[in-house]
Amino acid sequence: MRYLDTSALAKLVLTERESTALRDLVRDGRDQVTAEIARLELPRATRRHSDELVPQARRSWSMWIASRLRSAEAAEAVGIPVEAPS
Repeated sequence: MRYLDTSALAKLVLTERESTALRDLVRDGRDQVTAEIARLELPRATRRHSDELVPQARRSWSMWIASRLRSAEAAEAVGIPVEAPS
C-alpha cells in the first residue's frame, strides 16, 4: 500500500516535472491511500497555479482519485500498513 499526500495528488492534476513518472507509478496496481484532508487540500493546491484548474481538481478527485484511493485513516483502522512512497 502506498500513501500519496496532497502534493503528490496535485502532480496528477497539474503538469509538473515529476507528473509523468508519478502517473506511471500509480498505475502499477498497488493500493494507494491518502488522508481525508486531501479532498479539501487538492483544490486549494491547484488554485495556487490557476483558478481554472480547481474544477479539474474536483473532477479528478471524484472520477479518478476517489475510485483508486482509500483513506489512510480507514486503512490504519483495520490494520493495513501504510508506507510513504520512496
